[in-house]
Amino acid sequence: MKAAGHKSTPITEKIIAILLCKGDLSDEENEIDPCSTWELFRFASTRHKLCFVIGLLCTALTGLFMPLNQVLGGLVARAYLQEPNVTSMITKFVIIILQQYLILTVTNEIVDRLRREYVAAVLRLDAESLDATSPGKLSSELNENIDKIRDGLGEKFALVIRSTCIFLSSLITSFVYNWKVSLVLLPLGPIGVIVTGLSGRFTARSIKRQMDTSSRGASLVEESVMNVKTVAVCNGQEDMVKKYRSILDDLIILGSRVSLLNGFFEGFLFFGIYFFGLFSLLVGVPDTYNEGGFDGGSVIIAFGSILLGGFFLGLLGPHMMTLLKARMAAAVIYQTIDKAATMDVPSEAKVQRLRGDIEFRDVHFKYASRDAMVLKGLTFSARAGQAVALAGHSGCGKSTSIGLLTKLYEKYDGKITVDGRDISEYDRQTIRKNIGMVAQEPCLFNGTIRENILLGREWEGEGTTEQRLREVAAIAQASHFIEKLEHGFDTVLGAGGIALSGGQKQRIAIARAIFTDPPILILDEATSALDVQSEKLVQAALNDASIGRTTISIAHRLSTLKEMDVIYVIDKGAVIEQGTHGELLSKGGIYSRMAETQNLGVDENRVKSGDSSSEIFQRVQSRRSSRMSNKIHPRHDKESQYFFSSKASESVIATIKERILRRVLHRNAEFFDLPETSNATIVNDLNQQPTALLAGLDGRAVLCVWCSTTIITSNIAALLALEIFSQTRTIQIMAVEKYFENNYTYSQKEVADIQRKSVIVQALIWSVSNGSIYLFGLVSFGFGAFFVYHGLLTGQALYLVGMTVEFSSWALSFANTAFPDLVRANAAARILYTYVDLPEPEEDGDAQTQLKGSLEVRNVSFAYPSRPHHRVAKQLCISAAPGDTIALVGPSGGGKSTLISLFERFYDQQEGTIKFDNIDHRGMAVRHLRTQIALVGQEPVLFEGSIAENILLGCDGSTIDDVRLACKMSNAANFIEDLPEGYDTDVGAKGRALSGGQKQRIAIARALVRRPKILLLDEATSALGGESERIVQEAIAKASEGRTSISIAHRLSTVKDATCIYFIEEGRVVEKGTHEELVQLRGKYATYVKAQSLSSS
Repeated sequence: MKAAGHKSTPITEKIIAILLCKGDLSDEENEIDPCSTWELFRFASTRHKLCFVIGLLCTALTGLFMPLNQVLGGLVARAYLQEPNVTSMITKFVIIILQQYLILTVTNEIVDRLRREYVAAVLRLDAESLDATSPGKLSSELNENIDKIRDGLGEKFALVIRSTCIFLSSLITSFVYNWKVSLVLLPLGPIGVIVTGLSGRFTARSIKRQMDTSSRGASLVEESVMNVKTVAVCNGQEDMVKKYRSILDDLIILGSRVSLLNGFFEGFLFFGIYFFGLFSLLVGVPDTYNEGGFDGGSVIIAFGSILLGGFFLGLLGPHMMTLLKARMAAAVIYQTIDKAATMDVPSEAKVQRLRGDIEFRDVHFKYASRDAMVLKGLTFSARAGQAVALAGHSGCGKSTSIGLLTKLYEKYDGKITVDGRDISEYDRQTIRKNIGMVAQEPCLFNGTIRENILLGREWEGEGTTEQRLREVAAIAQASHFIEKLEHGFDTVLGAGGIALSGGQKQRIAIARAIFTDPPILILDEATSALDVQSEKLVQAALNDASIGRTTISIAHRLSTLKEMDVIYVIDKGAVIEQGTHGELLSKGGIYSRMAETQNLGVDENRVKSGDSSSEIFQRVQSRRSSRMSNKIHPRHDKESQYFFSSKASESVIATIKERILRRVLHRNAEFFDLPETSNATIVNDLNQQPTALLAGLDGRAVLCVWCSTTIITSNIAALLALEIFSQTRTIQIMAVEKYFENNYTYSQKEVADIQRKSVIVQALIWSVSNGSIYLFGLVSFGFGAFFVYHGLLTGQALYLVGMTVEFSSWALSFANTAFPDLVRANAAARILYTYVDLPEPEEDGDAQTQLKGSLEVRNVSFAYPSRPHHRVAKQLCISAAPGDTIALVGPSGGGKSTLISLFERFYDQQEGTIKFDNIDHRGMAVRHLRTQIALVGQEPVLFEGSIAENILLGCDGSTIDDVRLACKMSNAANFIEDLPEGYDTDVGAKGRALSGGQKQRIAIARALVRRPKILLLDEATSALGGESERIVQEAIAKASEGRTSISIAHRLSTVKDATCIYFIEEGRVVEKGTHEELVQLRGKYATYVKAQSLSSS
């Protein structure tokens, strides 16, 4: 960062900066200066530094030996015969092997350490720093910048040293043999340094912009692929591809500009080399005819040596550029690491156990991205062992206060105390290890259920870790469905594993939160994804588990708050009401009105309860059992030398990226269920592999494919890094950073083993290719001398043949510098072409019919491809006439959301039919079908960009007036228009600039702006507060006039006016009818109704 009083740089420093290729970054505000070359070794140990220095000494020796060939050539020209030096050749061969082995080994170890430090640093960043970036951008920074550092520290660093030594030794050699010719060629040195420095100065700004633009592209790929279902239901594939293409076009321009400048300066340097070379011959050749002049051999030695040195000086340009890129990349990486260095360092050490006495006193807070205060004098308290609740409309500050309590953010003003001490006196680890939290949107990681609950933690109370694992699973009502799975707690989740329903994921998250028996339990809509019966069971268990600990609950479903000791009603960042559930109902205030909107208006005596709370908890307790087995599952954009080749290669890469993104976004859900094409794998491949492929597109042939395995294996670590970056907040709140750091370190070991073997192969190939210069010289001059001696060849012919053979060996030597690039390009091409070869998206089927809204599901059976023997839907039947409002209720995992996926054609059923207006939905074009069906999902997904852009995603022909109307219908217009930039407000990565309820309302507006014939609502109002929910429900009811709506809901107050309610359990409809009919039936639905009654009794 610059100081406020920026002063001009002295002219001497500017000259030094140019000569050192530092560029003009120091002249730019708010840009990152490249770090010094020495700082590239910041994380190198003493052993690393020693080995690297030895490697550089070997590099210098090979450079110093290089002019010997020119000397040999001159002596041949003088005497036609010269005994070749075999010992010298063998010595150089051994030195080159040692050089490459040491440098590449040290480089790999430093880069691996740097990766670990970066991942650890991200896990220590505060929430405001995370808000300013995105998982895709962090992943891009890690992969691309680390590759640039590897390139700059490896062969290219050695080549800079070698080229410099070759020039110096060539200069000395030429002066020894012919000082006149050498004097003419002397200006080549300073010219080369100045030209190389100017090249770095003029290209530095474009390189920085290239890196920033590349990060933006990586972020877009991450959010579109990771949320591909949301993109698909909005028909937003082409919108995403167009945004991506715009970024790629910027990259083409920037890459071409860098290469144009680079090519100009290189061309100018080589022009100087050849100009002075010609001038030296004009001076040296006539001198051989003067008495006392130098002989012809000395002219050839001097000319050849300086020309050789000048040529390698010219090659410094690309290598210095690579080194500059490495320094800039390191500066970006170090910026994150240095920022995190000021934060608390995560530790696995045991921390003091707090009592859980919490108090907020006149707390004010605003987000860095906004000017308006979110909390305006918030005051509330929770005594140790007390159960308190925070209620209020979406965006009032409930979740923000939790962010302050967990030290994700720091308060602006006021005081927060824990156990009587200011929260600032505690480090993050102490606070977070005393808190168990279940967030609004459950987050599970790739791995087994056991690993997701344990996260590397050991149980320190009575009994074993395995007993505690099963105990918390039973408390969270997760044991029942886990035991039904084939592998139980060892069932793999995520890529290549099974998919769980929202309620099942939430129950595992609850088990994870209470595993360590924390004194403070935070439930941020913890039961929002549970069905009524599971919610009742879990709530009873949590009530019992809350004894002896402080519990803070945030909930919009007020039926979950009836047993709270104190309920605080928050509005506009301050508490406006407080009391028990009964007290607040009797006051007739905001809470009472919120309760009225959720009350089902049913006399509890009409519904017979199947189980009492005590009986329920006894069943829960009876499911607890034994023992543990926790295991950890574990570029080179070598610049094109000329503008047109760079533009062509960048354009090809851009076309490949665009084509892959388009084809991937049009795949069905089954494609992403496969581990080799999981969302995270695709994101990693599309962001990382094209950079490596670039090396194979500028005219160089692919030499071999031997290290493809290294590239593929390294993807494991890259995928884990992306997962860590995507769920950083969850990891921080659970204080399990060390567990994920260790997992990442473990994932690198497999790569390191392969790298050690590849380094040996690379060193051998490098030494052979460089040693070929001396080997070919030995063979050509050795055998040539024999032929000259016997009169079979003239000396002139030998000299010409020898020079021709030498030039061939030089060509092989130069090709070797591209060898690592080409290896990676080959492996990258093999990976990328698996996506490129995907079939074009086809729009087969009816694309004309305008639906009226009737639907019929007849005898539908379905099993997910990843679990073909487990049927989620079993002979399922539902129907709706145009304009009907249909509700699907029942236990989590019963098949309700699966049915929505079938409607949207993410999957196709194995048996039965789904018909819209009596047309089989599989006979309709997918895009056309989705234009007439709108879905609002259980977890709202927004993309980086403005609010208006998010609402209009994939919606051709709509205007800003349509957006405003849809926002009014979804109760979003008021809060949007209160924002400084209104509908142009950027929502941030994953919509983090907005609250959960605000995101949900925008998602509803996105559905309504399409004027769909069929509206699918999968828990569409689950994140809304009572008043907002009432208004949105009215808006949805009004919007549903003339169209069919299908709602999935656990909050039954939202569906009591439905035309028909279907109770679905284990893939079948077990009850159906209107609300009144089902209540009178006194069956399963009636039991759910009783559980959600908001009566104060």
